[in-house]
Amino acid sequence: MKNLFTFLLIMSTVYSSYSQERDVNLYPTNDEVDFNVNGFFINGSLFTQNTRLVKRDSEHGAAFDRTIDQYGIGIRVGNKFHKKTNKKYSPGIKIAWLRLDFGLSYDFDFSAAIAPIHLGFSNLWKLSKTRSIEFNVNTGYVWNVNNGWYNSISVQSEVIFSYKKGVYGLGYEYNYGVRIGYRGNLNQHKVKLIIGIR
Repeated sequence: MKNLFTFLLIMSTVYSSYSQERDVNLYPTNDEVDFNVNGFFINGSLFTQNTRLVKRDSEHGAAFDRTIDQYGIGIRVGNKFHKKTNKKYSPGIKIAWLRLDFGLSYDFDFSAAIAPIHLGFSNLWKLSKTRSIEFNVNTGYVWNVNNGWYNSISVQSEVIFSYKKGVYGLGYEYNYGVRIGYRGNLNQHKVKLIIGIR
């Protein structure tokens, strides 16, 4: 009985030590958290998009109404500015200076999107010294080329996981545009797989 009690005491001590070490590694204290996340970023993306194009004739109503599914690649460059704090959460601003997207359908319908400046909010939680997760929302102007030219406004949301210098995430974007030179509009939904560096 004495040997059993001694064995249980040793196992309890070992488990307690392991648990404390594990908690320190998974949940760093405020002193261990360093929000060194400001600066330049570059992201690439693979996306699928669904676009409805409507061209209206002034006399006969909708003369052209078409839905196109496309797949493509994109690139985005910008800067992030987060409030310096020793806490695990840090609010900030994210600016994309330029974004380029190129898509193609199975019927070889080509599309391009050029976005000069997108501005939004970034909410970042530090998981450890090398890992973090972000929830971002931004908006801005987009010049779309897709069976015509469209001026559009884009709203994007994304979830980004960062490990050291690499970033990986998922994003959703909605575009509403007005056709240049004609009565018509563009409604577009886009889902992205994001990979990049910061």
